[in-house]
Amino acid sequence: MNVASLLNTPRTDAPSTSALTLLRVEAGVIAQALLASARESARESVLAFRFMRGLLLDGGFSAPLK
Repeated sequence: MNVASLLNTPRTDAPSTSALTLLRVEAGVIAQALLASARESARESVLAFRFMRGLLLDGGFSAPLK
C-alpha cells in the first residue's frame, strides 16, 4: 500500500457546480451569438439579392428596401 495515498485525500477531477454553471452560461451566449450572426447573414443576403434584382430589372441604381 502506498503511504501517500493514506496521507492525502483522494482528488476528484469533476468540475465544481459553479464552474458547470459558468460553462452553461458561456455556451448559451455562444449559441445566441451564432444564431444572431446567421440571422444577420440571411438578412444581408436578401438585401443583396434585392439590390441585384433591382439593378437587372430597372437597369439603374435602386436602393434596397430595409
